[in-house]
This record gives sequence, structure tokens and C-alpha cells, in this order.
Amino acid sequence: MAQRNLTTQGALWCSLALLGVSLLSSGCATPRSLINQAESGGRHDRAEALEALSSLARHGRLDSIDEELRARLDSYVSQRFSLELNPTLRAQLIAIALEANLPSAPELLRGGFDDPGLAVRLQAVERVDDLPPSERRDRLRRRLMEDEDPLVQIAAARAYRVVGTEGWVRELVDVIVDPNNDENVRFQAYLSAIELSGADLMFLPEDWRAWLVEHGS
Repeated sequence: MAQRNLTTQGALWCSLALLGVSLLSSGCATPRSLINQAESGGRHDRAEALEALSSLARHGRLDSIDEELRARLDSYVSQRFSLELNPTLRAQLIAIALEANLPSAPELLRGGFDDPGLAVRLQAVERVDDLPPSERRDRLRRRLMEDEDPLVQIAAARAYRVVGTEGWVRELVDVIVDPNNDENVRFQAYLSAIELSGADLMFLPEDWRAWLVEHGS
């Protein structure tokens, strides 16, 4: 009888756990309950809560939360970013801050460009247009020219043609003509150079060297 009770009790707990997952995935969890889960839960709970908060933020469902809850979320996101060891979760914290328009968002985004985590730097580069225009070029240039991961360099090269101007072409050409750079990085820099300069040139380093001489930039 005791064994049967334990078995029944175990099945009940499993059912409740599955119900909790179902409620969360179906969107029944509230921003407040998710913030509670992120603050007090373990690693798995925190990851689950941040994923759900990120989804809510993307769909504008954090826009109407009251000021007290917004301040609490902002405080959590800002403090957790400096403590979080998982780069994927740090990237999600930036995304939540940006999508929910939290006060901490600009500084978290700035910090993301120099973060040791690949996922975080990618997130920062992909959201570079959320920075003031005066800050964009220098941060993109450093990721394009100095980052150790080609994925970040590729993302930076692509971002040039989204937020850049013709005056930014110089560093793109520097990447194109350097044979030590990853071929995919060089090609993305080429596509952005074409887009920004309007030059009708092939993917040939000598042509771009000549373009630099002609334009004196």
C-alpha cells in the first residue's frame, strides 16, 4: 500500500511538472511569474523563464507592464548580465532589454560588443542599429577588423550595408585586400563595399586597391 501511495504521489508530481511546462509554453505564464522564476529558480528554470520573457518582449507583451514591474525587470536584467556565465543567456538578456525598451538596454548592448561570448557579440552586432548613429561605426569596425571569430566578422560586414555610408568603405576594402582574412569575411565585406560605394567592381583585391587610390579614402 505504501509503495502504491509513493507511486501515485510520484505520478502526481510528474503531472504537475508537465502541466507547468505546458502552461509556460502555451503563454499562460505572466511576466510577473516569469520574473519570479528567473530570480528564484535554478539554472534550468532561469533559462526557461528568460526564453519565455524574450518571446514576450519580441511580441510587445512587456510594453504594458506597470512601472514597478518594469523597474524590477530592468534591475534583474542589469544585475544578472554581470553574473550570468552562459553566453546564450547573456545574449537573451540583451534582447529582452532592447525589445522591452528597458533603461539598462544601451549599456548592456555596448557591453555586448566586447563580451567574451560569441553569442553575445553576435547579438550586439545584429542590434547595432539600436545604438546612437555616432557610436555604430567604431564598434562595427572593431568587430570586423579585430574579432577572433569569423562569424562575428561576417555579421559585422553585413551590418555595414545596413547602417553604413560611403565614408565607411575604407575598412571594408582593407578586409577585402588582406589575404589573411577568412574568405567568407572578405566576400561579405565586398558585398557591403559594393552596396555602399556603388562601385561596379569584381571581387578582385587589385581592383579595390585601385579604387582606394582613386578615391583617396
